[in-house]
Amino acid sequence: MTSSAKWFLLVLLAFLGTRQASFSTHVRFPFLALLLGTLGLFAATPVSAAVLVSNIGQPKSGAVTFTDSNRAQGFTTGTNSTGYTLTSIEFGFDTGSNTPGIAAQLWSSSSGAPNAKLADLMVPSSISNDSIASFAAPSNTVLAANTTYFVVLIRSGGSPAVRGSATSSGNEDSGAASDWNIADNYHSSTTVSNWRVTTDIAFRIRVNGEERPPTVTLSAGPNPVEGAFVSVTVTASEVLSITNNVVIPLTVTRDTSEAGDHDEPTQITILSGLMDSRLEINTHQDDDEDNETFTVALGTLPSPLVAGTPSSVQITILDDDRLKLTVEADPPCGSTVTGNSFFLRPKRSLVLTPAPDELTETEVYEIPGGQWKGAVSITTNGRSGPASNLTFAEWRKLFPGFRGFEFRLKDTPSVTAQCFWTFSEPPPTDPVPPQPPTIRRPPTDTPTDRQPPPAQ
Repeated sequence: MTSSAKWFLLVLLAFLGTRQASFSTHVRFPFLALLLGTLGLFAATPVSAAVLVSNIGQPKSGAVTFTDSNRAQGFTTGTNSTGYTLTSIEFGFDTGSNTPGIAAQLWSSSSGAPNAKLADLMVPSSISNDSIASFAAPSNTVLAANTTYFVVLIRSGGSPAVRGSATSSGNEDSGAASDWNIADNYHSSTTVSNWRVTTDIAFRIRVNGEERPPTVTLSAGPNPVEGAFVSVTVTASEVLSITNNVVIPLTVTRDTSEAGDHDEPTQITILSGLMDSRLEINTHQDDDEDNETFTVALGTLPSPLVAGTPSSVQITILDDDRLKLTVEADPPCGSTVTGNSFFLRPKRSLVLTPAPDELTETEVYEIPGGQWKGAVSITTNGRSGPASNLTFAEWRKLFPGFRGFEFRLKDTPSVTAQCFWTFSEPPPTDPVPPQPPTIRRPPTDTPTDRQPPPAQ
């Protein structure tokens, strides 16, 4: 934003501050927040509203009975990636009764009509005339994002005396969560199937709940692992921060493993602007004959994050040394890449012990950010041909933060090997051409410098 635009907005804010009385509360504050957000004075935060969507405040346009049909009112959730927790649905009634004679349910949708019951909602024992009745949802009732649901009222006692209040407004009340809406029609059915739609009028409802906070899950692979390393990945349901790194605590519990059998990391960091992060836990074979296990789990997460599923993984170390995969590289694995070395094409050859009886396919993964894909083949002499396609600089351009490769046998993915390098920062932008050697020549004598010949 240009400085002149910022000055314009600041002047506009000052003007609004002197005109507060002319703005209603629900208009003034969102508008001010929008301007402040535009100026970058505060960061946007997720909405966590008690009211997710409502049309209760819209004018009444009539009443609908339940004597001959079951009724259903549709609503569509917003865009919060982790969904919403439903606490209750309120329903407007024109005529009440001490014996309502109805049951309330939450239904899924299909092709714009009610599809199947998801949960029973608690109906109050009596409903007053011209009132709003609240139907409580079971605990932990989760609504998915961008999904249509129905609140369905089922006749449960002959000819119910209650009548629902309706509106033809087509609008929702202000102050709700973003991107929610209530259908401008309702559905009817005598048998909770073959629903028919009544257009241009809707029941007056209010959906209450809250946005579910971002979740973090944990995964690991290859698992089981054979004497190499296992990659642990934490994945958030959304980008957690566009400005700051987020540290995710980890716990490592030895199940049947022993000290020295594996690393025990305490945290992993999700970089700003990203949704996931990956680290390698080195594992080691020992003299035990049995497989060994340990568990990696999410620790106590920083607020407002919550653990998703899965939040822990038990990893098995195979003590089976029948197959061993190693990497021979030039520059050697573990060496430091600096200066003009960034423009070398690293050569990688795989060695499999013992040598296979037939051609053996492998797969490779660039760390970080790659995907498993076909790599070199190992011949019956136990070796692959060298691979050398891109320079270090090109690898790091394709995969920011590139550190090396992980290899595995395609048909036995638990047999892995890895090769990492350490990179100096920042890398040079262009290779520095070698300088020609300096040739020193003897000085040329001048007439005044010449000495007389020795006497004969």
